[in-house]
Amino acid sequence: MIETERLRLRHFSPDDLDDLASILSDAETMQYYARPFTRDEARLWIDQNLQRYANDGFGLWAVESRDGGEFLGDCGPVRRLVDGRDEVEIGWQVKRTRWRQGIA
Repeated sequence: MIETERLRLRHFSPDDLDDLASILSDAETMQYYARPFTRDEARLWIDQNLQRYANDGFGLWAVESRDGGEFLGDCGPVRRLVDGRDEVEIGWQVKRTRWRQGIA
């Protein structure tokens, strides 16, 4: 777990599904993806990150507020295949009600 003055970053848990699904199903939040995600795709997102922790030693973290544990989104490094090369990108999604608050 990583803590800042305002945020806590931690591994995903299956218990995060409802909160994550509400973010990944939002069309505006997911505007740079092909489409918003279904609940099953959000579950797969969590499962893939649990597998990344085991295989790569890192993956996206769940982000929550330190002052109450509100689920805010996710962020972190993820391996991606880009033009045939293995790269690490930094990704994030933040729930829309918390945009422009310095979370990402």
